[in-house]
Amino acid sequence: MSVPSDGLAQLRQAADVNGFHRLCSFDPIAGLSAIVIGLIASFFLFGFWYPYWRVADMDLMMVYKAWLLNDGLPQEHIHHPGYLTIVLLGIWFRLLHAVGALDAYSLQALPGAANIPAYEHAWTVAVRSARVESLLIALAFVTTFYFLLQRFLRDRQVAVIGAFALAFSGGVAMHARIVRTELLSAGLITIALLVLFIAAQSPRLRIRPLLVGLAALLATLALENKVQGLLVVCALPIILLPFGRRDCDPNGFWRCSGRAWPALMVSAACAGALTVAAAPMFALAQSTNALAIADLHQLGGATVIYQIAVALWIGGGVLAFALVCDVPMSELLATAGAIVAGCAFGLLALSVYYLPQNIIVVLNPFHAMFEWASASHLELREARSLLSGAMLRNLFDGFVLTLARQTFFLQPSSRPTIFLEWLAVAGAIMTYRRGERRLALQIGILIAAALVIDAIGMLRGLKIEYFIFTDPLIVIATCLLLVELPELRTSVGSYQVGVALIAAHILISHAEPVKHAFKNSGPEGACNFQSGYFTRLEPFPFCAAPH
Repeated sequence: MSVPSDGLAQLRQAADVNGFHRLCSFDPIAGLSAIVIGLIASFFLFGFWYPYWRVADMDLMMVYKAWLLNDGLPQEHIHHPGYLTIVLLGIWFRLLHAVGALDAYSLQALPGAANIPAYEHAWTVAVRSARVESLLIALAFVTTFYFLLQRFLRDRQVAVIGAFALAFSGGVAMHARIVRTELLSAGLITIALLVLFIAAQSPRLRIRPLLVGLAALLATLALENKVQGLLVVCALPIILLPFGRRDCDPNGFWRCSGRAWPALMVSAACAGALTVAAAPMFALAQSTNALAIADLHQLGGATVIYQIAVALWIGGGVLAFALVCDVPMSELLATAGAIVAGCAFGLLALSVYYLPQNIIVVLNPFHAMFEWASASHLELREARSLLSGAMLRNLFDGFVLTLARQTFFLQPSSRPTIFLEWLAVAGAIMTYRRGERRLALQIGILIAAALVIDAIGMLRGLKIEYFIFTDPLIVIATCLLLVELPELRTSVGSYQVGVALIAAHILISHAEPVKHAFKNSGPEGACNFQSGYFTRLEPFPFCAAPH
């Protein structure tokens, strides 16, 4: 049934008034600047002025470890391991001290606890300085996300929308004002994912192996800060497969052996040299007393070879992508060499502040994650295996709870990206019914990966801090939908939906920051960390002296 011409005109006029594209009628750089200004304003309204003891986990711990670093002392209590956060925070403290903005940049420079005003002032300035660094990292994350997303999607307005959704997601909004290891880890992995997306959709790009090697380097650095990032890394082979494109040019760079083989030789040489340099680290991590050195416990079952399984999984993903997208053999081999070189080079970064425990934790990530999960589940601690029935039961329970959280009404959370997830799922179903199976698969895999990673995160309660690993996947899926289905942005009523989503992001993402600002609890909670985490510190003035 055809629509009369006057009816079509009315529909177009309504779309012009109510279309979502009205929210995109701005200069993208101006939009990005507004996001940055908004994040800074939010930080100083709710976050910077928190008492130094408000977020003892991890504000106090990271500051303390940065002080140890600046005194040349070893870390204590290494399980995250938080390596890059500690190193960067130590450098940040030294820089602030050099310009006269921070006196207590090391443990030796910390006043004695007997001088309570000076002691608390030193802690306050140090913690606030650390929070400023977290803000800077968050701003760098959001800005880099925008530029890479714009390069991937070729749509600057949608990239700004994605940057806003990320900046005011539950994870980033909270991490921008406290000091936690997830921020840097998730930022590096997300950037690696976008670099891989760009490489997957650019089959004629000569430097594709170099981009993949860069992504491997970033992912390795991410694991050095938070081993939980391995869950996202393991999802990459499946996420990337439907995004690949074929190169039909028979004269392409990697299809001409005369030009490709020199590059292949360089890739192999770099991989070999860096692997030899990093070999002692692998030997240390697999030595008989390695787990004892890092205070990790043995795991039963077939878990002793999970490192090999992960390597084969990543390698299999690369091979599958090459077969599906008809990647030339020379490019495949160069890419494999780049991945090995990137991972080895990333591991060598652990030499900057060398501690055997860091190396062991990074190269035994499932052991470290199991330690934290078993701390919350007695049955896991008793089973001591990744393949136990207790593990399967807890994973199933976690998946059920994750589904409950997706409803928002059954289990509310400070995660506004849930509403974007609804939109992405509805869009995937719609595109599938319209016959656009590839787009539906791309969106569906991104959402499914987020759900599975969140379900595993339920082993640790899926705290708001863990959202930062999967929020970017949801944001990318939604932006992909907006780009590939532009009619969604001009449909009647989409403007109102867009305004509602923006309001939801701003309000819900500030639930936790505002709650922390108006807490009535005192500093006594920080005393729980005194004996177990701060062995070189005098007791806080508000804590009783240990007996």
